[in-house]
Amino acid sequence: MQSAGAAPRQYIYLSHAEATARFVHAADAVLAEQRRRAVPANALQKYLLRADVLLTVLFALGLVGFYGFVRARNGPFQWRATGALAEGVILLLVVALNCWLHVREIHLAALEMSSRIQNTVELVRKNGISDSHDFRFPTNILTAPLTRVVRDGIVRLLPPCLLVEGDVILLAYGDTAPCRIRFLFATSAAQLIEMQPGQIFKPDLFASIADPRRAQEAFGILASGAFYFTVIDTPIKGIIQSALNAQRPETVIAHQLELVDRLFLTRVIWIVFGASLLVNVLRFVLVSPSTLSSRADQAYEMFVNLQFYVLFPLIPLSHPTLFLVSRSYGNAQIVCLFEALQSSKTAFEDDEDVDEFDAAPAPTKDVAVSWAAIWRKFLDQIIRIDISFLARTTGLIESLANTTVICAIDREGTISSPLPSVEQLFLIGEAGEPIILDVTEDRTLPNGMRFEDRDWSHHLSLLKPLGLSLMLNTDCGAHAGRRRNESHLKSGQIRVHGTVNSARQTCICGLGAEIGFSKESLSQFACKASIELFAPSHPAVSQSAFDYHFEIPSLSSRIFYDAASASFQLFSEGHAELILESCGDYWNGRELGQMAEPVESKILDFYQNAVISDLQVVAFAYRPINNPAPVLFQGGAASVSPIYLEHTETPPAPKPFEFPETSQSDGGASSQAHPASSSGEPGYVDQTGLHDHSTDVNMAATPSQDGRQHQLAGHPAQPTHPSGDSVTAVSDVSNAAPQPTGRPRRQANRSRAVSKIDSPVLEEPIGDNEFFHEAIKGQTFLAMASYTFAPKPNMVDVIEDLALAGIRFVYFSSAPERESKAYAEHLGLEVDWNCCIILSPEGVGPGYLAIHDMKAGLPKGVENIRSHIANVDDVPLHVSLFAECQPYSIREMVRIFQEHGEVVCCIGSSLNDLNTECFAMADISISVDPLHLARHRHGAAQIGPLSPLAVAASFNSSPCALNLNVDTSMYSITQIIREARTLAGNGRQGFAFYMGCQFALSATLFLSYCLLLPPIFTGYQLIFMAWVLLPLVSIGFMFSPHLPDVMTNMPVKNAEHLRDMWRFVSYFCLRFCLVPSVVCVIVFALVVTELHDPDKPFMLKDDYFGVPWLRLADQDQRVLLFAQNFTLYVFVLYMVAISATYLRRVESIFEDSPLKSTAWLLCSVICLAVQAAFFAISQISSPFGLGDVSWPAYVIAFGGLLVLLPIQELVKRHDKLEWVRFQKRSKLEFNTKLGMYSPI
Repeated sequence: MQSAGAAPRQYIYLSHAEATARFVHAADAVLAEQRRRAVPANALQKYLLRADVLLTVLFALGLVGFYGFVRARNGPFQWRATGALAEGVILLLVVALNCWLHVREIHLAALEMSSRIQNTVELVRKNGISDSHDFRFPTNILTAPLTRVVRDGIVRLLPPCLLVEGDVILLAYGDTAPCRIRFLFATSAAQLIEMQPGQIFKPDLFASIADPRRAQEAFGILASGAFYFTVIDTPIKGIIQSALNAQRPETVIAHQLELVDRLFLTRVIWIVFGASLLVNVLRFVLVSPSTLSSRADQAYEMFVNLQFYVLFPLIPLSHPTLFLVSRSYGNAQIVCLFEALQSSKTAFEDDEDVDEFDAAPAPTKDVAVSWAAIWRKFLDQIIRIDISFLARTTGLIESLANTTVICAIDREGTISSPLPSVEQLFLIGEAGEPIILDVTEDRTLPNGMRFEDRDWSHHLSLLKPLGLSLMLNTDCGAHAGRRRNESHLKSGQIRVHGTVNSARQTCICGLGAEIGFSKESLSQFACKASIELFAPSHPAVSQSAFDYHFEIPSLSSRIFYDAASASFQLFSEGHAELILESCGDYWNGRELGQMAEPVESKILDFYQNAVISDLQVVAFAYRPINNPAPVLFQGGAASVSPIYLEHTETPPAPKPFEFPETSQSDGGASSQAHPASSSGEPGYVDQTGLHDHSTDVNMAATPSQDGRQHQLAGHPAQPTHPSGDSVTAVSDVSNAAPQPTGRPRRQANRSRAVSKIDSPVLEEPIGDNEFFHEAIKGQTFLAMASYTFAPKPNMVDVIEDLALAGIRFVYFSSAPERESKAYAEHLGLEVDWNCCIILSPEGVGPGYLAIHDMKAGLPKGVENIRSHIANVDDVPLHVSLFAECQPYSIREMVRIFQEHGEVVCCIGSSLNDLNTECFAMADISISVDPLHLARHRHGAAQIGPLSPLAVAASFNSSPCALNLNVDTSMYSITQIIREARTLAGNGRQGFAFYMGCQFALSATLFLSYCLLLPPIFTGYQLIFMAWVLLPLVSIGFMFSPHLPDVMTNMPVKNAEHLRDMWRFVSYFCLRFCLVPSVVCVIVFALVVTELHDPDKPFMLKDDYFGVPWLRLADQDQRVLLFAQNFTLYVFVLYMVAISATYLRRVESIFEDSPLKSTAWLLCSVICLAVQAAFFAISQISSPFGLGDVSWPAYVIAFGGLLVLLPIQELVKRHDKLEWVRFQKRSKLEFNTKLGMYSPI
């Protein structure tokens, strides 16, 4: 690798230090620009002009003025005037606090994302990026792209987002441009070839250059199939801008709170204010008009103070603080639970109480969450920006609780394993008939995989050569005792010469061990040479109509020396068509069979069916080396770079899988040879490094009898069958009778089926270079293996459980329709009618191929989705599979989901820089590490240079609230959704309870005005209730245990919020006002009457004390204060009783006892105790006690509780009927995808 990147004298490469400095500078420039425009300048002004703020300030000034008014007049001093002064000052302080909180939250939310990114930039600035390789070879994982970049004259592997302008990168055919790049060694203006991000590097890119290699050779560069490009843009700029500029929708809870506030501020407050003012004006003017002049000084209190008292509970002064506290606790709980789930190694288990025949919610894991960790996370959010997760930007708990769609925006390492796993083996039996064996991975087994067919051992003679090939042709290190994160990952050096499918990097040596080979049986083999062949001019390249299937045909071969038999063996694997062109016969388990047209047709049929089923295929072949070249005898095991061969020209061939009619002989051989090409035989380019030059070799076929002697492993290798029986030596192919290799076929170029080194007598010596060309010809076909991207463990069950919870799982596939449906079946998604929509524009891609999809009238192209929903049907909102997707179409579809009220959670690879913008615009995003990363956490202190993959993952996933490790179960997501739903539901009930209590306070005061009573509560009592007692009871709601059906209920969408607003208002009136307000007013009137003058009968009048309020004597003021405190305790008692029924929205207290909630029980007891202490402190100097209150007041106070409970249960029963109706309607809508053209 290093030699391939040796710097030529004519070009100066960037150093790693200089490139890192450019990277940091580019990131700083984008962040600085964003910070200048992040925080809106008029946030403070907008808040101060809110109606509730203006009213509060106005009333605060009025209360302060009342104190001055009382002080200025003659007469007994009224204690409540001092209280009014304190109330006014407190209100002004509250307004200042809310103003500070509001502006601070806007500021922190605006800087939250940039602070997270800035933290990563600072870590890079301080520690640098490591110049060591996370991987020493390119990976074929699409979700973890790596680019070969030349820095310090050395080729390094870096994620695309770490490239900078001026970097020099190497691309091979089939690679994808990581950013805007330009061919480095253009010699004229016509050769200034640029590639755009995401563009595939195909051989036809150099149409304007006669020989692009010569352009590089002019600069002294020969890079074994790679071409040099220079980066003309810095990708990190676009990534940071995508993360910072995208706008997320407001959460469901934020919309609901806004709607409630708007309702109160625009309607309720003004209605109550007008009604209260009218009542007090009439009360002042019409009641005892003869005393109007003597009561003139009472007008101030009646027209100002009383209006404030009745409105104060309705003004949302405490909402910002309560919302901040509850949100911070919920977020801390979610984050700590998520971390505990990822670190725990125990399994997820189903609830034991759920019947096996019922629809069971997702299994959970019982983990211990540290309260100290929760407290630290809670304080971090209150005090500063916690960049470990985006609490403010994403609305973590609100978005998770209301998620309706989970979008998987990529596959490898996200919802499936990073690399495909083997699914089937294709072999040819003695009769020329295919034999297919199913294979499955099972990590619990010693070898990690097993055959599903019970009679697989009957085919051992067929499997032995393949098993040895699988064990030898790998460098995963598992059998050498080496350990690495991805232990069964082949280095795939061939990947540096061009793109190959990811199955070529999947090591299935465990299958060889399952066949019976052990690592001891490999000790007799020594690798002497490695050959890599690429065919960029192969017909399969030009016939690849869709980029999803684009691949440069290639094969890799290794030559081994068998010490036991003193022979050389060659094992190959690679592209099926290229392998077939190199094979003249096949191994049938007993002897060699001629590769006739019917046999090849069956092989190609399997290959074609596998490809359209979204499977990847690798073919395997073998040959003995009967006339080894002297180079194989030199030294020990091969340690030099592989020998690179390039198939630069291929004769014309018919379309793949189409076979012209030919007459067949009894032996199945083709009766007609392939016609010779007029353009000559194909040429090969031998590139063994930077210092060798191209060599053209005549590959003319010699149709002669094959005289080679097959010796596959000699006799000493004795693999052991899993059952314990000894397996015979893998020498059956060696002992097979020599068979003719056959004549060139009509289907393809057959000249490579015959090799010069098989001739018994060589007319002239073969040189080393020519030997390697000939060695890969004339092979024997062994088998093919099909690979599939298996979903992660339990992924299918997770999708089913999400559907049960009303969350639609949507997979965006880049593959065409058929391939997408094939993988969707593995996920358990529906693939029949109205189940797949293609997002590529008209005229791009294969389009709809299924007849029922064509008849369904589904839209094609994301640009047609909105008009289809508006004019035809809403099927696009109900499907779970989208095909032919590109990043822009995925983003647009996410927007469409959000426009129709869906709360979207995106999950995708943390190493895929194309995901960043989609992460940023989704309601909430969860990144998944497709590989094991030494990942630094946001905000964590680092020592030493940072891992390139970790840095890339941090930038790419910067908009994500959470990050999922590669080996963490997807059930972790369902469990945090369960926790979020519980916390959000508890918080919503607690907030509704708080609002109901405040509404009850206002209603009680208004009722007392109507009944001509003195103020039933003082201002400081209202403040005490709003900021101490009611929040204390409401906090207890947050800790209520989970409901069993929390993950079987349908979530509400982010649209048409609170459509039944007035139904809930009527519930409030019935539950909070009907009994508590009436009882409190009656008790207050009784206590005031009894304590002031017990001899007088109770009657409604404006003057209970015989004098105006501002002229009350000390004794009368003590009576009024005692009555107010006693009534306040009764009110608190009723609110605590209501809270017991309010813990659950629709469940009866007889079904779900409130005593199960220890936190609520503790908070309720503390609330009653605090109110008792408040009562006692307020009455320290009072001559009255509880014994002075007559028994009728106690009977009414406690007897009302008996009436309160049935009302609560009746209202909840009615609400439950509406809730069940909503759930049924929502589930019907969720499970229905009928469209305009759907079958009946």
